[in-house]
Amino acid sequence: MTDSTINQKLYTAFAELLKKNDDGISVTRLCEKADVARASFYLYYKDMEDFNNRILIQILQKLFEQSRLILQAPDRELEKVLSENNLLFQQNDLILLYHFTHGTAYLNFLSKATDFLIPQYDRLIADRFGENYLTDDHEVCSFFMSGFIPILYFDLLYYDKKKIVFEMRCIRAVANELFARKTNQPHCKDTKSS
Repeated sequence: MTDSTINQKLYTAFAELLKKNDDGISVTRLCEKADVARASFYLYYKDMEDFNNRILIQILQKLFEQSRLILQAPDRELEKVLSENNLLFQQNDLILLYHFTHGTAYLNFLSKATDFLIPQYDRLIADRFGENYLTDDHEVCSFFMSGFIPILYFDLLYYDKKKIVFEMRCIRAVANELFARKTNQPHCKDTKSS
């Protein structure tokens, strides 16, 4: 088996166990469900905590990529971008995202999300709007963490394309206001939209 096959089998098995509300998933239980030898698991992961952390990083990366595509798309193409780039609409991704945002995994989610996403959003904002939008207080990034991501997450769970497009346009309008205030400029017009 290749590395990607083993990891995909573990990923799928973990989601299936979570779907059945299987608490306290052990390495043994996970490997049995995935039909993967325990020795193979330990080639890639130290323990279940390491496995959880690595899956969480994968989910956060997909969440960031989905939001990056939305932020960079012109308004008139937002619905098309969402239709063609639904990075989190796979069922296993949604099950895992739900797992990390509820119960005992939630605090780990918050910590990892902050560590992982804020630097990426900082870079995205600087690339799109200029280096002067990078600030120590992370005001804009905090806005995305507390507003943009939860809206995206809930709309992914209960997929409604019109609702997503409307809410994303609202979020982008607020983001433009935040960017404008940071440099005391007039409202930042989205130069990519018509």
